[in-house]
Amino acid sequence: MRMVKRWFAELVAILFFSGLAISQTVLKGDAVEEEEIDTRLMPVVSLMSGIPMRLKMVKGTSSVLTSRRPIEKFALGDPQVIIVSVLTDRELVINAKSEGSTNIVVWEKGLPPTPIWIDVSAPVKEELLPKLTTRKLTAEEVEGLLKRTLEGFDVQSFVLTLPDETFLVILRGEVSSQDEFRAIESLAQNFTPKVVNMLKVRPAPELPKVTPEEQKSRSIEQAISISGVKVSIVEDKVILHGKVRNLSEKMLAEERAKPFGTVVNRVEVVNPVIRQFVADVMVLEVSRSAMQKLGVSWGTVQTTGAQPQIFTVSPGEAVIGEQTVAQPFSRVSPLGAQINALLQNGQARLLANPQQRTIEGADATFLVGGLIPIPVFGFFGVGAGAAAPGAASVMFFPFGITLTLHPEATQKGEIFLQMRVEVTAPDFSLATQILGTTVPGFRFRGLDDVKLILKNGETVVISGLIQDELREQINRVPILSKIPILGELFKSREFVRQQTDLVITITMHMEEMVVTEDALRLMQTYQKRPVLPRPSFGLPTGTFPGLGGAGLGFGGAGIGSMGATTGLGQTTQ
Repeated sequence: MRMVKRWFAELVAILFFSGLAISQTVLKGDAVEEEEIDTRLMPVVSLMSGIPMRLKMVKGTSSVLTSRRPIEKFALGDPQVIIVSVLTDRELVINAKSEGSTNIVVWEKGLPPTPIWIDVSAPVKEELLPKLTTRKLTAEEVEGLLKRTLEGFDVQSFVLTLPDETFLVILRGEVSSQDEFRAIESLAQNFTPKVVNMLKVRPAPELPKVTPEEQKSRSIEQAISISGVKVSIVEDKVILHGKVRNLSEKMLAEERAKPFGTVVNRVEVVNPVIRQFVADVMVLEVSRSAMQKLGVSWGTVQTTGAQPQIFTVSPGEAVIGEQTVAQPFSRVSPLGAQINALLQNGQARLLANPQQRTIEGADATFLVGGLIPIPVFGFFGVGAGAAAPGAASVMFFPFGITLTLHPEATQKGEIFLQMRVEVTAPDFSLATQILGTTVPGFRFRGLDDVKLILKNGETVVISGLIQDELREQINRVPILSKIPILGELFKSREFVRQQTDLVITITMHMEEMVVTEDALRLMQTYQKRPVLPRPSFGLPTGTFPGLGGAGLGFGGAGIGSMGATTGLGQTTQ
């Protein structure tokens, strides 16, 4: 009996609101008004952004929730009470699954979330209800509900009453897509099955025709992938224009565009910055035994023979196994302290300590050493096929250390360093005798095309360029040691082996300088120029009238009717 009274009260409430069943209530303890809707009379509910709603549903029924804007997401409280399905990006279908209460929160694009409380009750059995009649909605009321449902769309709706007392809905306006066309028609059919759909779908905007040049320009821009760089094609030439942040981006854009044709780079640099690099180079010859006694280790890389080792040392990092002291005392480099200790003890010799400065993308070459005179002899024929020595001249052959650096930097300040190291030294153990003159041989040590990535202020250490000398030291008693056979008893021989390691340290620093556009163009011009030629030292030419030139380098080369020979090469004809 109590259940019948409850159903009767609900029906009275429905009749009281003339079928609309919409009431405004105030939530207890909150100033936000809550809109209550009975979905049995309003199966299509329009979402009111930011205003809390309460839907009354009956188990086994469905309701459509529409939105003016696209729905980005929603959150469901209890999936055992209701099931929410996505119909379109503006419509949700709510199915009442079981009795109970839950809520959902809906997020519309660009709007705050809207909470919706849903109460699901048991279905009403018609045989237990008294026979009651409800007032039929008028055409004006249906039209008002329909306009409220379609609010947010560019659509006009009209509701007419037909002679058979049914309604006819007429839809007019424009929609953006076929999906929107079908969705609006489906919403109108919820009010009456008779719908005259006069909606028009807006034609898609015509895309401008793309010429082959424009298509190629877009492809090149995608390949370059640098913000601010635009591409134009003029007479099969790739014209780059726009603005970039630095010179590296401008040069990178040109390199990436080269595979597509001839490039004309007109890209401007905003606040042009030229990067300069300062290389602090130290060339040391260090006794290996002294390094071992001091505890200096140039690295943990295992090598065999005299294979050079390369590693980096960050500022303040110790080379030996001990920890550095805390700031601010760690500003003194432990590496520099160890080198100074070797120099003060006489166990190391500083061969050179230059500071080389260069701009980004240009080579910096450092030479230290000397010139050794090499006699060059000419030969001429005497008699039947014989050759006799002529006058001698001198060619100075360079020896020492050649260090070539090519630095560049990334956008984050990391330094990419490409370098080459060559060490040549005369070795009289490889000497040869030519006409009574001792001509030394040469030893060569070096590293070719080394590539490293460093941070600003880090030090590169190159070691392992070992020189091994074996000396024989003889101690003897005067006069007695010269006696044949017995003199050996008055002599003592000692073989002394000395190993020295050529150590090269390179500390890279990067500086940035804001320049004018003219200075930037001038730098680009000089970067394309060839390297300055090296001077030639004392090459004999015209020493022997009418007999040709002289041999050069490791192997020599004769010029003229007859060749020449040196201690470094061979006689060539």
